[in-house]
Amino acid sequence: MEINNTFEGQFLAHGNQLQYNSILSRWFYVPVGSQNLPVKPKLYAFPGGFKLKGKLIYSILSTRDEYEMMTTDAEAILAHFYFIPGKEKLKRILSISGKPAIVSVDHAFITKSGVLSLAKKLESYGAAGLYARRKFPFDLLEKICSECSVPVFAASSADIGEITSKINAGVYAVCIAGKDISTELTKLLHQAFPDNPVLAMCNKSEKQMQNSVISGSDAFIFRPCIQYNFD
Repeated sequence: MEINNTFEGQFLAHGNQLQYNSILSRWFYVPVGSQNLPVKPKLYAFPGGFKLKGKLIYSILSTRDEYEMMTTDAEAILAHFYFIPGKEKLKRILSISGKPAIVSVDHAFITKSGVLSLAKKLESYGAAGLYARRKFPFDLLEKICSECSVPVFAASSADIGEITSKINAGVYAVCIAGKDISTELTKLLHQAFPDNPVLAMCNKSEKQMQNSVISGSDAFIFRPCIQYNFD
């Protein structure tokens, strides 16, 4: 395997090279001492991509870990928190060079007025987008879409009625589980809503990532895979 002078290539040169006995390990990790470096999938064909803050996005890393956010070469980050961190950490995350950060807004632990206030605060800090879980209250989703200028990404089932209602509420992109993505669904959504990206939420699944590419989704969201022991 050729070792180049890229950031990840330099790390490869300092340790045992990863044994490429699975596509998943080849996609995501090279050794970094005792840690691993999450890198974007190197697919034979790429999703269509969508624009976010002037950058073309194919893959989004979903994580709560600041180190993973700093080291990934995914084009964007989904900073997916249960509890929003402090102001200084948020500002560090949102200032990562060349990595537009979408930040999750969870309604479960905050009042409705507090969620809207939080969304506006994240917007003022420089968040590239806001992410709402599937069970996010619909009326609150509408309010955030109408009162915030940054795009809203919303999780949805593959049900066309639910997807349509969220897009009509002002959502910019729908995020659908990779296992539910199909060529027929993405084609239908691209025809009905050509300006609204369809994102596949694939977590750590190699099969779902391949499926999302084949189905024609605009981008996919992934999580770092578990650490493999190749001793």
